[in-house]
Amino acid sequence: MAATKTVPTGKGPVNFATVGRVIKPAAMQPARLTTLVNKIDTKTVAGAAASLREVKLRPAQVAPVMAHIFKASPDNALKLSKAVLEHAKSDQGDEGHARALFQWAQGPKQRQMVCTAFRQQKLGAVAIHQIGELTQKDAQSYMKDYFESGGTINAVLQWMEIAGSVLNENLAGKHEGTAGSVVKWVGNQFKKVAGKVVDAVSGMVHTVSDAIKAAGKSLAHVVEQVVSWTADRVRDVVRALVAAGKTVAGLLAEAVKHGLAALDKFVHALLAAGRSILSVLDWAANQALNVVKTAVNAMLAAGLKVAAVLTEAVKLAAKALQQVVQALYQLGKKAGEILSSVASTAVSIIHTVLQGLFQIGVQLADAVVAICQNVLEGFRKGFFQGLIALGKTPLEIVKAAAKGAGAVVGLALAVIMEVFGGHRPLNDAEIKEARKIFGWSIPLERVKLAVASVPADLVNWINGNRAFTTMYVINFASWFDIDKNMHSLIHELTHVWQATTSGPVYMVEALDSQLFGRGYNVTDADLARANGNFNKLEREQQAVVVEYYWWGRYGGAGFDWKKYEPLAKAVYRPAAGRAPAPLRAAAAAGHR
Repeated sequence: MAATKTVPTGKGPVNFATVGRVIKPAAMQPARLTTLVNKIDTKTVAGAAASLREVKLRPAQVAPVMAHIFKASPDNALKLSKAVLEHAKSDQGDEGHARALFQWAQGPKQRQMVCTAFRQQKLGAVAIHQIGELTQKDAQSYMKDYFESGGTINAVLQWMEIAGSVLNENLAGKHEGTAGSVVKWVGNQFKKVAGKVVDAVSGMVHTVSDAIKAAGKSLAHVVEQVVSWTADRVRDVVRALVAAGKTVAGLLAEAVKHGLAALDKFVHALLAAGRSILSVLDWAANQALNVVKTAVNAMLAAGLKVAAVLTEAVKLAAKALQQVVQALYQLGKKAGEILSSVASTAVSIIHTVLQGLFQIGVQLADAVVAICQNVLEGFRKGFFQGLIALGKTPLEIVKAAAKGAGAVVGLALAVIMEVFGGHRPLNDAEIKEARKIFGWSIPLERVKLAVASVPADLVNWINGNRAFTTMYVINFASWFDIDKNMHSLIHELTHVWQATTSGPVYMVEALDSQLFGRGYNVTDADLARANGNFNKLEREQQAVVVEYYWWGRYGGAGFDWKKYEPLAKAVYRPAAGRAPAPLRAAAAAGHR
């Protein structure tokens, strides 16, 4: 038997010393051997064990004694084999006696007898451990004889559970159905290879796994036996199987044959064994949606977040990604959480995620509201591009947004305008005029002007052909000449001021003013009722007051600008550190 073995790891072969040492049989003279054998009582197992204690049998003497007695009587050899194992468990013996017994058996009959002794002494898992220490060729022969002698796969699984537990660093945990003495025995053997435990255990599991296959037992037999085990026990066996090179796909394919509950256990076990989220999802992607749902649910139950699952899922093909998204939604995850988790991905990914949600019944309005409320401002554009790529028109999107909270329609409009682009910053002349009215109350560097490139039906639905403002973007009709209509720019900048002070809800309030309120009408009676309180005016009235104030004072329109000044001054704010009027009057060209 070789003292070293080679283990395939995926990174090239790894050589390491065999876990159990080879017990070299003692060279005994025939007369001395006969004398020793005559001192052993082989009538009963108990008597034989007592005899071994009296003669102080050494591990090296096991092979010659066993060979002598087996030649004379296989029945007595079986009793002696059991006695050797009893002696190995006693204070006078050690694991070396059991190892020597195992290594002595070379022919099929001897191996089958030894395996029978291990099984009848409830040390089946120890026998598997001994097989794992052999070369692959010897292990395969021994494993066949183990099954030929009546051995079952249960002992193999008990050993794998212990091996997996060592790999999971959980040897002290409870092992249901596995005798405590076996756990201690096998565990102690693993501990004796300090510094090489992972390589040693992995190598032995490879050897045992190959031997099982050579003996005609498949992965299906293994899975079939463990599906009813507790999750912790399944985890340890799966950890061993993974170490043996079993694939995620292979394990899950066998597990799902036994139902979704079994699949759930194996997904948990594989994740605990260090297998990747992607490897599980990659297998599940080719299955029915209820299988994907079970796999995803197991991940969430294991403590993974939606974002972690989707981070890996986006690496899958489109159909598979959609299944994961649909599974998450069916498991009660909100559209907002799902969408926000893919916010930083490519538009093509967002498009796929949205399509998956729509296929499972999510309404456009729900999606738009989720985007506006859950996705950070800098990422919303990609989602609206995704909606448009799915055939949703800008008008449909904005109308869907109108079904949500008041601020949603404003945010949707702002993003739509950003999507269609064509914006430019304010020029120097525009900034100069704006400063006269607003001072530094507006971050003018954020303001963008655009000649409307959005579809005409949306422009008309919003405001006819009038200019309209969406947060920091001011949209004009394509024919509009801003230079000749500076008063309109001031009007729209008032809406930007409203956005900076009230948020996007101002857009809904402005639309409400146009459709149902005073709109653009500002009478002297309105001014009197306001009594210097700008907030008593509707949103469009506010913009008209500021527009007329600039138009009358700086635009040469001939308006009585002084009657608007008490209200218009509400939008002005000097720069930090600037002195109040009249010292700032020159900079403001006579303002106030």
